[in-house]
Amino acid sequence: MQTTRFRPGAPAADVPTPLVVSADALAGDALLVEGAARLVARSPLKIFALAFWLLRGRAVLARRVAEAVPLPPSTLALAPAARQEVDRARAAGREVWLATAGGPDAAGPLAAAVGAAGCIASDERAG
Repeated sequence: MQTTRFRPGAPAADVPTPLVVSADALAGDALLVEGAARLVARSPLKIFALAFWLLRGRAVLARRVAEAVPLPPSTLALAPAARQEVDRARAAGREVWLATAGGPDAAGPLAAAVGAAGCIASDERAG
């Protein structure tokens, strides 16, 4: 088992290294692509907003799409290998964190669905 030495107050051998998994590794581009498709289907003129958001960066695009069209994790096809790794880590007592370039609006429900401790999400200032 891997351990970390940078947890205050706990001996290094007692703290398993957390697993940080990318939302893209777990759900592919489904959060962004499915969200964008649903947004344009609901309101075709939003395609211009998508182009503008993309000019500001992928993190902005992902965040804005997630805010506009929340996707329930149950509608996403999760990568079996990534899901198994998450399940193995949790079974071994490791914390699991979900990381994404999008905002917590999209990552939070996905993190909860796979039993992650939380999510690490970017904002518009950092991608």
